[in-house]
Amino acid sequence: MTTETLQRLPLSLLIDSPSNPRRSYPDLQELADNIQANGLLQPIVVREVRHSTGHEIVFGHCRVRAARLAGLDEIDCLVREMSDDEVAIAQLSENAARADVHPIEEADALARLMADHGLTIEALMRRTGKSRTAIYNRLKLATLTPEARDACQVHGIGAEIATLISRVPAALQMRAVSRVVMPQTWPGPGQPVAMPHRQAKEALKSGFTRALSEADFDPAEHYVNCDGPCTNCPRNSTVEPALAELGADVCTDIACHEARTRAAMAERIEQARSEGRVIDTLDDHTDLCDFVRYDSGRSVHVQDLVDEARSRGETLTIYLLLSEDGTDPDECIRDNDLERLKAARWPEIYGTAKPDDDDDTDAAGADATVDADDDEEDTDLSRTPIQAALIAHWARVQGAIIAKVRSTPRTPDDLRLMLRREVELVGNLGKAADELGLSDRIADLDDDADTTNTYVQLIDEMSADDLAAALVIIAVEDLPVSHTPCDLRLAQAQALAERYGVDPLAIAAQVEQDQQAQATKAHPVKYRHPTTGETWSGRGLKPRWLVQALDEGMTLDECEVRLVDDRTIDMFGAATGSAA
Repeated sequence: MTTETLQRLPLSLLIDSPSNPRRSYPDLQELADNIQANGLLQPIVVREVRHSTGHEIVFGHCRVRAARLAGLDEIDCLVREMSDDEVAIAQLSENAARADVHPIEEADALARLMADHGLTIEALMRRTGKSRTAIYNRLKLATLTPEARDACQVHGIGAEIATLISRVPAALQMRAVSRVVMPQTWPGPGQPVAMPHRQAKEALKSGFTRALSEADFDPAEHYVNCDGPCTNCPRNSTVEPALAELGADVCTDIACHEARTRAAMAERIEQARSEGRVIDTLDDHTDLCDFVRYDSGRSVHVQDLVDEARSRGETLTIYLLLSEDGTDPDECIRDNDLERLKAARWPEIYGTAKPDDDDDTDAAGADATVDADDDEEDTDLSRTPIQAALIAHWARVQGAIIAKVRSTPRTPDDLRLMLRREVELVGNLGKAADELGLSDRIADLDDDADTTNTYVQLIDEMSADDLAAALVIIAVEDLPVSHTPCDLRLAQAQALAERYGVDPLAIAAQVEQDQQAQATKAHPVKYRHPTTGETWSGRGLKPRWLVQALDEGMTLDECEVRLVDDRTIDMFGAATGSAA
């Protein structure tokens, strides 16, 4: 049984606990003024320090600092017998309930518990009540470099995004930080702010992770000058539990991934060279075509046809066309192999392909087959000259269009172009469809109907005003004010509200009134903070505001409300609403 005694101890003999998770403290002047006026209402918890006259603070580091600011010399303390493990666990649990304790501080405390006290993941789960994933994520957060930690504090990067950064190799963590912050330029230059979590996750995923399922090497193989296979690598999301959120077999070490890719390519080139499948130029091999060729008549890349053949288990002879530096070669196949793949894709046009037993014999047959089908291709499936030019030279056409955009007057067709792009990217128009009455027409479609094409048709029918209104609604809907409030987004939101005559304060007041009415109806208020007005019905766990108030010396009696007639009255006589 834990024993404790109440003693009045000098502040000079109270020392900080080395296991306290908190490493930073808020402004304590208000608490100091309260202590100076009313004294310390609740004693702190300390324990004796062996071979010393001092006492280690277990709970109450903030109150001790505030008491010193208030000019006190001594305070009441509960001297409790506690082991090192008991102190560390109790402090971690107590600070985890506080909103102002930074997640990195909590992460460091968990790491110290494992390192200094030999606690396992299971033991931490039992003692803290956290899930395995939460423990792993916090431990990963403790691996942030000092520079990345400081940057997270400066830019207000929260625990979720900081955990994503911690999964990046240490040498790249500052680069990762720069990828997830955005410059604040409106209404004026300011401190860069963190982007929304989903956007940050995509930015780090594309810049710092690679899917092993799409790798150009065998993850199970041990390559020269590389560490062991990926199947045992702690930077593989399948191996490291803290990376499980990324999905199965995701590599978080881009440098290692690139090294393995180069090593695998060197082996492929050497193997192809020994089999006579390496060529320096296509000039002397007119019967070969590379995989990036685009068959405009069929709207398909050669690579797609090859992938289909591989999925059917077909064996193809692949040639490697080396680049100038001898690395990253282009893959090529013979023309008659290409004709055979076309015949497999479009037998009604190319006929049945013959086995490629003899190159010389089949070449003429393949040419005859293609020649025989030329007329049908030209009449039924050919492209117009304009379509062919667009397909072959789209990059130049695109650049010419962009160069003339600013000098060309805007028309409703420009708005339609933007809305069509939104539909192609997202698949719908969100709340804009509801406001403009499009949702009902989409809902009436059959299950197998093409929703995207229907949206495009509806967009073509819309007036210029409706087109502009839809774009504004989409922009407003995508403005992430609540999730990631910052000066830039708040200024944008305020300007929007003023532009459309919306009063945020009136809405906030109405929401609060509705919530109070609903809360009073469902759970009558039993406790209310006399200063902040926060309430608790008395059911379930104590809310955070009440735990903190009690910790700072307030009593339940001071927060309790009572009923007089049809009004709820707090202990200071203030009316706080009608009683249900």
